Amino acid sequence: MYDFKSINFFVVCVHRNSYYSNNYQSNYSNLKYIFMLSKLKRTLAPLVILISTAAFAQQSQQAMTLDQCIATGLQRNYALRSAAASVYSAEGSKLGAFGQFLPNVSLSAGYSHNLNGHESFFTTPQGLAEATYSYSASGSVTETLFNGFSNTAGYNESVESYDAAEFNYERIRQTTVYQIVQDYVAVEDAEQLMKAQEQNLAVGKDQLDQVQAQYKVGTVPFASVLTQQTQTQNDEVTYIQSKNTWNTNRNNLVAFIGLDPVSEYMFDTTSLPTNITDLDQQVFRQKIGDIKAAADKALELRPDVVSLHRTLESASSGVTVALSNYYPTLSGSFSYGWRNDAWADFGTLGTESIGLNLSIPIFDQFQATSSVQIADATYQIDLSNYDQLVQQVRTQVKQAYYDLSTAEETLMATDIALKSADENRRNALESFKVGAGTELQYLTAQSQWLTAASNRINAVYGYQQAQYEVEYMIGTLQSK
Repeated sequence: MYDFKSINFFVVCVHRNSYYSNNYQSNYSNLKYIFMLSKLKRTLAPLVILISTAAFAQQSQQAMTLDQCIATGLQRNYALRSAAASVYSAEGSKLGAFGQFLPNVSLSAGYSHNLNGHESFFTTPQGLAEATYSYSASGSVTETLFNGFSNTAGYNESVESYDAAEFNYERIRQTTVYQIVQDYVAVEDAEQLMKAQEQNLAVGKDQLDQVQAQYKVGTVPFASVLTQQTQTQNDEVTYIQSKNTWNTNRNNLVAFIGLDPVSEYMFDTTSLPTNITDLDQQVFRQKIGDIKAAADKALELRPDVVSLHRTLESASSGVTVALSNYYPTLSGSFSYGWRNDAWADFGTLGTESIGLNLSIPIFDQFQATSSVQIADATYQIDLSNYDQLVQQVRTQVKQAYYDLSTAEETLMATDIALKSADENRRNALESFKVGAGTELQYLTAQSQWLTAASNRINAVYGYQQAQYEVEYMIGTLQSK
């Protein structure tokens, strides 16, 4: 199997230093401590700068791994932060729906004073009273006894909506991880392709030096020099283009995980394997199982499927809430009121009352019918969306398996092609050196090797992308 070497690059990190001071009992001790501390800081400042610089340089030698990119992306991704806010909002709605089961309790107190000094009359249980000022207090408790099961259905609706928001958040986490992995693989793929182009360019320059030396001694014509120069410059253009692709992929990854695109970031090339064996493929196949089991597993595990199912159940509860408008509403209440010209006699001057209120809808201008129709339409839309998602999931799983099979076949073909191209290139080079082969034969062999090497690199990283695609479509991709 053909394997690719990797180079470590570096990420810059900045560290801040801090210090803590102790409290002293006397002013003299405080001043002495501050003076000593200032002197110590001036003395150690160069050393601190030197240590900080060394730590900075050491941190800059560390490239970001795949796990670090995932952790950073999960903290900074904008879509994930919005989804978290949606979960928080749904939690508030659930709390409000639960509150519908609890009584409504209110208390109030007041004070009034006539500025002109005249006395005002107010009513007490003992009759009329008069004073230039008075105090008042009241309280009430109201409880809904029956409202057509609106509170129960409303709470169920809010719970299902909250669950849907949580599962949607989890799917967005998976999507974020999947996108980071795909971008990371693209960076590593582009880097290995750039290295292959760089190696090819170096070989071309060496060959150009040899052809020029042969031309000087008269063993080859000047046309051979021109041919090799043209090929070398074309190889350099290709290398420059591959380097630009690598930089573009790095920039895309940096932007997606929420880092500053203006700064330079490098990525650890050891986070991903540079070769895929037959055993690796067999182990992964055993892990995911056959396509039918994978499709059933996806419908069971994928958070977006579960989220939409919860949304569907929430819409069903919404229909029940709308139907409750046809039922009467029964509520009970208890109230207390008091007023006096002094904060006293709460028992004798206070009034207490209880009551029942029954409200029967007769004609509400078709508002109940309209609410039921809208709620039922919402349920039908969510049901259609759910059925469509089920079909989409099964299609995505099947396509992911197709892509995996293609990646496996490509691995096998590129492995054979690269071995053959590598042997052919060596033979062509030896033949050209001894004069048994032409320069065109060598250039053709070198071009075939470069194509085979590039295809092999794409095959190795393409297979890894296919692996992550299968896990993502099934719903087993871990959102670390």
